[in-house]
Amino acid sequence: MFTKKETCATHGIIKKDSKVPKKEIEKAEKLRIEYFDQDN
Repeated sequence: MFTKKETCATHGIIKKDSKVPKKEIEKAEKLRIEYFDQDN
């Protein structure tokens, strides 16, 4: 499906360890709420 030079990005966080910082989770939840509350 992918060649060695292709990349598939699924989200914008580059994880350096296995635990996601609480600040990043709060930011993602806020952005999700704002996105779904928009009247499109």
